[in-house]
Amino acid sequence: MRGIGGARMRDAGVEIERGIDELAVLGFAEVVGRLPFFARLLAERRRALRERPPDALVLVDYPGLNLRIARAARSLRVPVAYYVSPQVWAWGAGRVRAIRRSVDEMIVILPFEAAFYAARGVSATFVGHPLLEVARPARPRAETRRSLGIGADAPLVGLFPGSRVQEIERHLALFLEASRRAERALGGALSLAIGRAPTVPDALVRERIAGRDAPVTTETYDLMGAADLLLVASGTATLEAACVGTPMVVVYRTSRLSYALGRLVVRVPHIALANLVAGARVVPELVQGEATPEAIAREMTSILRDPGRAATMREAFAAIRARLGEPGAAGRAAEIVLRLARRRARP
Repeated sequence: MRGIGGARMRDAGVEIERGIDELAVLGFAEVVGRLPFFARLLAERRRALRERPPDALVLVDYPGLNLRIARAARSLRVPVAYYVSPQVWAWGAGRVRAIRRSVDEMIVILPFEAAFYAARGVSATFVGHPLLEVARPARPRAETRRSLGIGADAPLVGLFPGSRVQEIERHLALFLEASRRAERALGGALSLAIGRAPTVPDALVRERIAGRDAPVTTETYDLMGAADLLLVASGTATLEAACVGTPMVVVYRTSRLSYALGRLVVRVPHIALANLVAGARVVPELVQGEATPEAIAREMTSILRDPGRAATMREAFAAIRARLGEPGAAGRAAEIVLRLARRRARP
């Protein structure tokens, strides 16, 4: 096995030819400056396919690059599986034609994706969501709080500003200021703790907390389980929080140009995956100009003051977990890939 990936793929025995961190670009406008890099990468991947054609090709997200690689694989009669669909149902329905031409099987992890593809003539199998096996605290709530130096009964807000450097730069100071305003409105101190993604340098986060007494941890699910409320940058973390079952406020900011371009193409009623899976606005979303410290603080204050609102969210999260299928998604996906690979290997 070989390909583009990170440490976990390497640990699983994959020969890593390019690090996934090299592909980390956020926003439409930001991609433009890296087009020469992606052109070189595409030529490299096409050459690798010709020189060492695999029995099957597995693609993950990155449609702009991956669909071009898929086309090259199809020309070599290499079966193509796409595990974790790009969000074409949100912004790129035109790319479904390219998927139909070049991908043998879409292996999808969100319940509405299989029907979306089936309606457009694409073979797709819903295997369940892999978060069901991992998105749970490893330690009891009280133990996590002790490890963070936070009292058992202190109101705790977990801050999850994102997994990319640009997201930290846009969200962390905003989250901290909103928390200060919420403290004033509540008339008492809030304990804060920051969930740092492994892809974000620790020094970057600590530099931006600017003296605020807020522990930083990479134990995402432990912090989610120990907190009373979460501030979460839109992304997979909203689904993780729903699986854990902690009320949240979802926030997102990007560059002005990326936001303007996004509004032209995005065609979904919600940005939070938790809301998309629920099919309703079960958690508040504050995006771009709406994502002000005042607005975020109002939502925080409302949820922390109203146990009924928090309980309603938790009930909705239970329904979301049920919609995500059963544990074992990776095994079911592997079976599909092996079936495709055997088909190529068959004389």
